[in-house]
Amino acid sequence: TRDWSSDVCSSDLKKWLLVLVVVAALCMSCSLFGTPDYVGTWSATLASGAVVTMVFEETTFSVTVVGTDTYVITGDLAESTTEGDLDATITGVSQAGTALSAAQMTAFLAANSLTAAQTFTVSVTGESMTISGALLLALTGATSITAAAA
Repeated sequence: TRDWSSDVCSSDLKKWLLVLVVVAALCMSCSLFGTPDYVGTWSATLASGAVVTMVFEETTFSVTVVGTDTYVITGDLAESTTEGDLDATITGVSQAGTALSAAQMTAFLAANSLTAAQTFTVSVTGESMTISGALLLALTGATSITAAAA
């Protein structure tokens, strides 16, 4: 029988181990092998007194705004090709606990100068997320919201 161990030099193994460590470190910093940093429940109380609760999963979201009126906006979510952006498609709107019909949802979006296609710009640092987008501006009047992990 042949002793294969002599065919591989230990310095070769060290080089390959270093390559594997670098690749693993790079993958840990991206969402390919982990949960994206925006996933979770985030909450903020605005100067107006309105409370905004946002729940982001990897492919869906919901935004609840409790103020003068109560709105719940739900939809589909995808990471954008632009760093820090999330592409969203609004699929449902509830006002004061009542789901709006498709026609009512279209009218609601139009009345707020919105379309079903939205973009959120998101930055997460530790337990804090800063988010902006036309949807949040229309519902709260805030150009951006800094929310804490709930």
